[in-house]
Amino acid sequence: MTFYEFSTRWINSFIWAQQKINRKLEVFKMLLVHKFKIIEANKHITYREVTSEVAVLIDDSLIQYIADTIKWVNSHWIDFSNFSTGINYYGITFFEGSEISELELILENWKNMFEVAPDEFLLKTDYDLEEMIFIRENFSKMKVLKQLEDVLQLCVNARDTSKILVHFGI
Repeated sequence: MTFYEFSTRWINSFIWAQQKINRKLEVFKMLLVHKFKIIEANKHITYREVTSEVAVLIDDSLIQYIADTIKWVNSHWIDFSNFSTGINYYGITFFEGSEISELELILENWKNMFEVAPDEFLLKTDYDLEEMIFIRENFSKMKVLKQLEDVLQLCVNARDTSKILVHFGI
């Protein structure tokens, strides 16, 4: 075997392995979602009493991108005695009354901005400390708008019926 043949095989093997890793990462990333749903108003409810069944899903990458602005909204983490802001990334968050209206306003403005995006676009969602670069992810305009519209509809329903909006972290 010549050096050229050896190096070509090695490079092809490396490319194949990298593609396989990328496919596995895509599958893993599809599992990272945040869920939203509305429940009956009850200030005594805790995280133990709610389930994420029949919930609206938002990709974690989108949540990461808009997370700084969601932190502006008052919320309750785990139960109504724990006042906080934004969403509990790994746990349960409750929004009520004006908190829902504030979240709705922020999400509505993100939706308005994404409406002028191209059909496919890249966003910086994370930072790789080893490579010292921002990680850019592909997004579909239709998918992003659908996810935001679904949560916005929950906000409207929860606000209009005096219910609670619940967020389930990853």
